[in-house]
Amino acid sequence: MNGESRQIRNLLSYQDAKYTRLIIFVLLFILSYVYLRFLSGQTGSVTIFQVICLCIVFFAFFASIFEGLLILNVRFFQKRIEFDETDLFITHKKTETIVPLKNIFSINMISSGQGSRGSFNNYEINYTGDTGKEAYVSLVVYWQKRALFEKFMSVVQESNPGVTIKRWTSSIEGIARFFKRKKQTA
Repeated sequence: MNGESRQIRNLLSYQDAKYTRLIIFVLLFILSYVYLRFLSGQTGSVTIFQVICLCIVFFAFFASIFEGLLILNVRFFQKRIEFDETDLFITHKKTETIVPLKNIFSINMISSGQGSRGSFNNYEINYTGDTGKEAYVSLVVYWQKRALFEKFMSVVQESNPGVTIKRWTSSIEGIARFFKRKKQTA
């Protein structure tokens, strides 16, 4: 490098969906289905092993569908969100938006939940864009990324001491936010 110090980008968004779980679910489905369809005897009575295999068939079928949809979402539709010491990088498809951290004016938790990848919190990061217009990006922070997200919030606070950070949410806020957004878009 020619004397430039390159800052390391830290990945905030979840990009870790692999095909391993999907392959396991599909194999479970195929093996259980093949056993039930072809290998179990036609004795007339149902064994406990056949009932267990039938349960595995249903579980593996639906789990593989949901896992496949998650992988599609993460790989092709979700925004990639990274940060360094000075900027937030939002990449979607082939376009990248660079937001200086000093332009972020609020970070709000909007919901939390439990999913197949563990517990998560949804955050809304509000910022002022290049044109001076306010914009936001939604971010799902899984438990694996919480420490990194805390680092992100502290770096934003260093860059912009006036930033508002809300680390809690209530059940009624989602409804209020829904009607507020509808009003703003109309």
